[in-house]
Amino acid sequence: MKKIFLVVILVITLLPFTACEGELPPAGEVIDNMVKAMDEVETYRQDTDMAMQLYFMAEDMPSFFPLDIDVELNAVTAHDLVNNDMETVMDLVITGADEDSVKMDMALYIVDMTMYVMVDFPIISPVWTKSEIPGMYTQQMDNFQILADVLQMAGVEVTGTERKEGVNCYVLEITPDISQIFESLMLPAGEYDAGITESEREMINEIFSDFSVKLWVAHDTYHIVYADINIKMEYSPEAIGVYGEEGLFSLDIAIKTHYHHYNGSVEIDLPPEAEDADEGSLW
Repeated sequence: MKKIFLVVILVITLLPFTACEGELPPAGEVIDNMVKAMDEVETYRQDTDMAMQLYFMAEDMPSFFPLDIDVELNAVTAHDLVNNDMETVMDLVITGADEDSVKMDMALYIVDMTMYVMVDFPIISPVWTKSEIPGMYTQQMDNFQILADVLQMAGVEVTGTERKEGVNCYVLEITPDISQIFESLMLPAGEYDAGITESEREMINEIFSDFSVKLWVAHDTYHIVYADINIKMEYSPEAIGVYGEEGLFSLDIAIKTHYHHYNGSVEIDLPPEAEDADEGSLW
């Protein structure tokens, strides 16, 4: 199950409708132009809002279960694809069933194939950790390459045109094949060298009851302007091969991302305190 959650994580969106004039281009043509445009991107920025609802209940769990929480995340990210560097600053608000909320700030840097993470909890001082990123994960860090792979394994339809974030865009509705995406992401990392089995494929497709993606793609540059991603997971212990226990896990995620400033100036400066971070392992 850890690998499935990595896919979810990897694996991280939305002005008025404008009527389409003339025929819409075929989906394949838009995708081909998108892939070509992505190949020429060296830097870009993105602003992301994520809302997540998680519920977990199982037998013989501690008294604080069932777990029922809402998470709101806002993140601002800068990417330097030439050097594989990245900077993300985010804030999270976690609300429990009793409606008490906890707010925390986080920062994530990737510099010279090392990941630095800062977590600032209430009351205590910020905590930094760092971890070297294994070479096998380099390909998975390329969000555009991941997206290009997803588009090749999904049903894509150009549904209209719309002005988004001040840009005239094609609107693409995408229905990914989650089991194929899962397999493609795990193979480069040395997982599932022989591929996933049919039973594993059925389990993945059952667990991910909804996985939809909507993209707004600029008419002129074919850069992605906006993405709206919705993921819904729900399963019982039996669905993952654990029999004789009662329980339920459900997870709803809505991610909205605005992509902008393609090939603009990006300078990623690692804070001095990050250099002294404690060594850890996130892989």
